[in-house]
Amino acid sequence: MKLSSRALTTYGAALVMFFTMLSASQEANAMGNKEEVPHGITSCEEMIGVHKYQVSRVLVKAAPCQVQSVLTDYEHTTQVFPELKKCQIVSESGPEKNIAFTANAPGSLFSFDYVLQVREIPGYIEWHRVSGAFKQNEGFWKLEPTDDGRSTLVTYAKFIDGGLFVPQMFVNKELKASMPQVLANLKVSAEQNSRVAHVDSPNKLR
Repeated sequence: MKLSSRALTTYGAALVMFFTMLSASQEANAMGNKEEVPHGITSCEEMIGVHKYQVSRVLVKAAPCQVQSVLTDYEHTTQVFPELKKCQIVSESGPEKNIAFTANAPGSLFSFDYVLQVREIPGYIEWHRVSGAFKQNEGFWKLEPTDDGRSTLVTYAKFIDGGLFVPQMFVNKELKASMPQVLANLKVSAEQNSRVAHVDSPNKLR
């Protein structure tokens, strides 16, 4: 039986996700049910709408606008998040952008491609899958000011449905293992940019 190109793409993405989950499962199991992970990051599961999202949070010592500037600087996204090989805007309309990503599986043995529609407003970025790997890929960043606006409570929430061939338990384990590292990378980059901004203009940022 000859499979359509769409079916092959779905099947290939599922196989990649399967091996990705296997490679990450030991790390996820080691974390167990602990709510707190390194770098002051907390992780949990939350029902949002009809899906159970993986949710991680961290306090970043940078203003919300500085954190958002890191997240929306797509030209340099791959420098902040090493697991991404490509991040390219393919179309744009107002606050919405279609962005093509290529992401590495753990160990860089595999990579998978997908396009997300991303919507940006101040303090909030959300996305959903348009095409490529996975059956569903949706989530959001929420940036809440703290310490009189000098710091930001960052919430990173994500739901992925890997499709027919990938059990949801494996998907959730991978997200639980990888999301804290994504937040840790964001925290380092945003706080470094904030320190540089304070040195350059110490009286402008509050």
